[in-house]
Amino acid sequence: MQVLEELEKLHARADYVFALAGNPNVGKSTIFGRITGLGVMTANYPGMTVELNLALTEFEGRRLGIVDLPGTYALGAVSEDQLVARRGVLQGKPDVVIVILDANNLARNLYLLLQFLDLGFPVVAALNLVDQAEKSGIHTDVGLLSEYLGVPVVPTVGVRGDGLNQLMAQAVEVAELKEEYPVIPFSYAMDIETRLRRLARRIQGEMKDLPYGISPRALAILLLEEDREFVEWMQGREEGRKILEYARRLASEIEGEHGEKAPVILARERHGIAGSIAEGVQVRQEYRKPLLGERLWEYTTSFRTGLPILVLALGAVFGALFWGGGELASLFSRFWENLVSNPLGRLLDSALGANLLSRTILWGVDGLGAVLEIALPYLLVFYVILAVMEDSGYLNAVAFLTDRLMHRLGLHGRAIIPMITAVGCNVPAVMGTRVLSTRRERVIACALIVLVPCSARVAVIMGGVARFVGWPYALLLFAVLLLLVVGAG
Repeated sequence: MQVLEELEKLHARADYVFALAGNPNVGKSTIFGRITGLGVMTANYPGMTVELNLALTEFEGRRLGIVDLPGTYALGAVSEDQLVARRGVLQGKPDVVIVILDANNLARNLYLLLQFLDLGFPVVAALNLVDQAEKSGIHTDVGLLSEYLGVPVVPTVGVRGDGLNQLMAQAVEVAELKEEYPVIPFSYAMDIETRLRRLARRIQGEMKDLPYGISPRALAILLLEEDREFVEWMQGREEGRKILEYARRLASEIEGEHGEKAPVILARERHGIAGSIAEGVQVRQEYRKPLLGERLWEYTTSFRTGLPILVLALGAVFGALFWGGGELASLFSRFWENLVSNPLGRLLDSALGANLLSRTILWGVDGLGAVLEIALPYLLVFYVILAVMEDSGYLNAVAFLTDRLMHRLGLHGRAIIPMITAVGCNVPAVMGTRVLSTRRERVIACALIVLVPCSARVAVIMGGVARFVGWPYALLLFAVLLLLVVGAG
């Protein structure tokens, strides 16, 4: 589905549209599911695999459109999930952006919220996982956090639904009374803030129409950050090229004073503000026993214990895909034969007789069954495994452990899962590359995956070569194939 078309339909049917945003693994999808229930639509931008989830729900007599943005740590349009999340709000123009914050990692999560304030969007914050934070000895002063940010903050526990009614009520209030909830941008360091205001004033004075209807200040920040999308937009206009040249002079001044490029300085300023706010509103107990989840994270990310666990986990993934997928394929084959193929064959014989036409129809149906037998069981097993690894957070530990190795192949550490899966079956492995952030990584991963011999090809290769040449040559050929995979990277 085309995103713009679906967003327009959502605006037409809803009284207000809210966007849910947040870092990965903060409970955003859980809150989205709690708020919307069933009836979720998906849409993606042309040429992109990262999707937006859209839903229509009712709250206190109002129809609310909810847009679930991809989980992302920033809005810099560096990776596909960042670009889709940013376009989802810039083009979707939600009445309110609900930013989900993890109370256990507040400083890291606040960076994204501050970017939404930079863009000028009305924001309501959901401080999620407060129960886990309290158990970990982290107490957050919600009122003080709201005061620092200048936006409403509602504590929530998404898995239980605690605080979600208050969250939606607060979002509706902000949407209805926008004039009483002005977006108050935070201030950067004096030298940076001065240049931002000068650039914003020039943009306001010389340009009538701004991209996506953003404010002059928001555009000034994006230009100093050298955002590619907005720089290209400015280069296409005569007045924009003059302002872009002025922005580059200001960026050079910032670089001359700080010794680093302006985008780095702005990002560091934002991180510093987020850290200062988190430090000011949270109190942590000094001594406490680590929780089970923290101990598991330490074990799975330490090279001493994490690598053996990773070997066992990858072996389990391969085994589940190889044997689990095979068992499901056998079950599906028997199902298709007993409930589809045989009854259809008898029906065709009685209706058409045992002739070429009836055999051709039956061959076509059996061919469809063979295709489904090859693909569906292995895809089902793979996606169950991937969901468990993502929801448990272990996929992040795998990415951390294998990142250095996979970077030699031009890939992120997460690519290790599809690569290992390819030994069982290439089809779910290629489908699994959607967990990678950029199109470049997905192309590289897919190219390598098709070079990995799957279980069926391994059996044919090993059996054929061993039968006619000898088993040592079969092993040698398999080693050559393995070296080819690594060399192609």
